[in-house]
Amino acid sequence: MSGAEIVVAKLAGGALFRFGVKRLVAAMTQFLESNDARLRDAWELERRDHVVRKLFWLEETVVDLGARIADLGSKIDVQADDPQLYRVWDNFVYESIREAIAERREMLAAADAGIVDPTLTIEQKARVERTLRQLDPADVRALFGFELIGNAGGHRERDEVYQLWKRMPNGDVLVSSGCLRLNPEPLAGAGGAGKPIPEVTPLGRNVLRVLRVYVRKRGPSFEIPGRPPASDEQTRQEVCTRLDAVAGLRDLLEWVRHADFVSFAAPKRGGEARLEAYFDAETLLGRVKGLVDAVDLAVAPVRVAVEQQSAHAFVKFEGPFEVLRVVADDAWARWIWT
Repeated sequence: MSGAEIVVAKLAGGALFRFGVKRLVAAMTQFLESNDARLRDAWELERRDHVVRKLFWLEETVVDLGARIADLGSKIDVQADDPQLYRVWDNFVYESIREAIAERREMLAAADAGIVDPTLTIEQKARVERTLRQLDPADVRALFGFELIGNAGGHRERDEVYQLWKRMPNGDVLVSSGCLRLNPEPLAGAGGAGKPIPEVTPLGRNVLRVLRVYVRKRGPSFEIPGRPPASDEQTRQEVCTRLDAVAGLRDLLEWVRHADFVSFAAPKRGGEARLEAYFDAETLLGRVKGLVDAVDLAVAPVRVAVEQQSAHAFVKFEGPFEVLRVVADDAWARWIWT
């Protein structure tokens, strides 16, 4: 009698059969009868499935990285010579193969693609991979939401952010994983009392950097506190039509979507808005200036300029809130209330 048959015989008169869960018993039997060859075949199929999904995400990741990193191919090739990177890739494969939830496997494939970012050291890449073992898709989408909140606009909004974190079922996971910290500084007010403010840590930002394409496709898991409702579809289409009509502006705005960091200074009481897209001046200044010079500023609905600060620079847009709001939403900008 085989081992599987012995187990089934022992179960025959037990609670599993008495409660009619025969399918579960059959599944357990099939699992016990699996031999090493079948397990190896299953492992290989799962590994190939992960690699295929990784390649899907890698194509979009390289486009995103290439827009803001000069000589991307050579920089990735230098890191590809490090055998430690292959161990990180192996860890992603292992984590994906043993994962049951389909969306989390998709997240891991996207992270495996995003880990090629040459701006991260091998130590940072390994740390991100280890951290992601603790996180679900809902966790990273929530982390993305906290990164987008910005300065939250004031005491009332900041208290709302704290209450938002407190209500979240995964809030403690983000803190314990090191991706989020509760800023202990109290709010100004009567007696100096206030609630701690959730803030994304440097590790959390590296996680979001690796999963940049993924979180932008999925979006944050909650509505960002303090923001007015997004533009309705008709208004959005009208704004996009105005922007597309300006020679060169669409190409510049497409680059803005890939910028390192985008901030949106939104006026609380009317007036003009300001959007700034930051980039590495040492390698991209010429390319970005070329995009700005190609814009027909005489008919553009916004003003555009390039400003440099040491090794970093930014493209500054100034104009009507309803126009720049659409640009900010497309670029997943971090809001700063003014």
